[in-house]
Amino acid sequence: MVLFVLLVLLGTVRPAAALWGPLVERLAADGFNRPMMEELFARPEVCFEPDAMANKIRTLVRNQSADRDTLVSRLKNVIRRDYLGRWIIARVFSFMPENRIILAEIDSL
Repeated sequence: MVLFVLLVLLGTVRPAAALWGPLVERLAADGFNRPMMEELFARPEVCFEPDAMANKIRTLVRNQSADRDTLVSRLKNVIRRDYLGRWIIARVFSFMPENRIILAEIDSL
């Protein structure tokens, strides 16, 4: 049974160089020397760790969400301060009666 598990596990292991293939392709398309990249990623000390990249992506997404929440909060404060202030609201209330006829004509279009 142990031998079977080892064969299954070892049979699914691919060389690290094969896992780096998409990155090597992208780097070559961006102008990097393909043989040099293949040699670099075939070195035994270069480990393919997909979890490391997944963790980086999770961190980036989390930071973007936090940045977005901060930005939305700042925008709300600016809108409240600059566009929903007492003076602006008072101007809107005076604008409506002063321009009732024009607004009615626009509304009927």
